[in-house]
Amino acid sequence: MNSSATARFHNSPEEAEELSAIGERLLRAADAVDILPTPLDQLYAAARVRAYDLDLDAPHGSLRGFLERAGGALRRVLQKVRGITDLRERVVYIPQGDTKPRERFVRAHELSHNVIPWQRFEDEHIDETRDLTAGARRIFDQEANYLAAEFLFQGERFKERARSYAASMNATVKLARLHGTSHQATLWKYAEVQDERVVVAMYYPSKYNGNLERWKAVPSPAFRRRFPDMRVPEILFAGHPWRAAIDLRQDLDGEIILSCGSDGEAEFRWEARWNGYALFILLRRMPQLAGIGRLIRGIAD
Repeated sequence: MNSSATARFHNSPEEAEELSAIGERLLRAADAVDILPTPLDQLYAAARVRAYDLDLDAPHGSLRGFLERAGGALRRVLQKVRGITDLRERVVYIPQGDTKPRERFVRAHELSHNVIPWQRFEDEHIDETRDLTAGARRIFDQEANYLAAEFLFQGERFKERARSYAASMNATVKLARLHGTSHQATLWKYAEVQDERVVVAMYYPSKYNGNLERWKAVPSPAFRRRFPDMRVPEILFAGHPWRAAIDLRQDLDGEIILSCGSDGEAEFRWEARWNGYALFILLRRMPQLAGIGRLIRGIAD
């Protein structure tokens, strides 16, 4: 696959296989296999990592010295902080006030920093809102995000559950409730394990105009193999059919023809969901009706 094609789609970290092995070992050590939602307290106990609520007005232990060294800088970015990990003492601090699925993801993410052996360094690690919602900008965060998903979705076990549903937006909602995860995180994982040709894309409103800009697109393996040059729209201008989900404040679906690079054009079924701040699109390859028609005619003859 050429580099330009690769850049269009989200890719797993290079150490994905090793990270999955780490996740499986800890799930088993914590007796958490097939328990949903994954009991994160058991994983923390098995990893010998402690977790505390983050209260910057009443810090304790090693966090107190860290805050003193940081001075007012940390307090100025308080609203961005998603989690703090002290790797020297294997302690995690989690701010309160987030949604339950987001809090669970942050807890799993911070635990991951502690159990990935090559991420050992001396200073505290701070996760900011931008790091967790703008796509794992640093390699450490990409790895921690991946391992957090392994914990929450129980690794390869999620594949069987996901494939037991027909590919649809409603299926991802049901799976999110089952695993105690956000719809966003579930969509990404769902696309990664699907055996059908599907791709999930997420769009944010632009800060500078009325357009919607694509943040990330995650294809299923079958989709990536069949359409390596596929161009999921990067910008949704006014009048694009997917934007109607925002205007009408309801889930919508339809059919669309998109460019597939060297493969020409292909027809896709789409579903759109607006959650108040981002637009999610699930694209599924439509059956090739012409081929089916020829088969039917052959049978009739």
